[in-house]
Amino acid sequence: MRPGQVGAVCPHSAAGLAGGMVAPSRRFWLFDAAWWPKADAAERVAQLAIAFFGLLVLSVALWLQPSPQGLGTHEQMGFAPCGFYVGTGVPCPACGMTTSFSLMVRARVVSAFATQPAGATIALVLMLMCVALPISAWKGRSWSLVLARLHVPFLLALLGLLMGLAWVYKIAVE
Repeated sequence: MRPGQVGAVCPHSAAGLAGGMVAPSRRFWLFDAAWWPKADAAERVAQLAIAFFGLLVLSVALWLQPSPQGLGTHEQMGFAPCGFYVGTGVPCPACGMTTSFSLMVRARVVSAFATQPAGATIALVLMLMCVALPISAWKGRSWSLVLARLHVPFLLALLGLLMGLAWVYKIAVE
């Protein structure tokens, strides 16, 4: 029985070690093959599709020229200026996201984080996903168990906190 299957004994648990299984390697869990379940064909295709669409987003960010004002880069795609900013003079929580993405794909990391810390963080995660997902599809590894173990609701709450703090920062430097 493979790790990740229903009824499989985790090699890292006391039951797994007592049941005659070999002790896990001392490697970090993320690189331990026994920790990752196998992906079926549909999940592998989904991983490649997500990576492809991530690359599309990053390609558009590369095509756009970052706005020197730190916001408004999205207007190059035909979108209207931020209504919240126009109406109040205060940047919205997403102001500067497109600009920070455009700066990140140009490896202007400090400028990207100074422009919009949440946008730079999301762009960095997207870049990592565009590398990790094709590799895991090629290796046939599933992300479902990894995401379950990483406690996605906690990560989403952390993302919300990051967005809130980035908004406060954006207002403070405006």
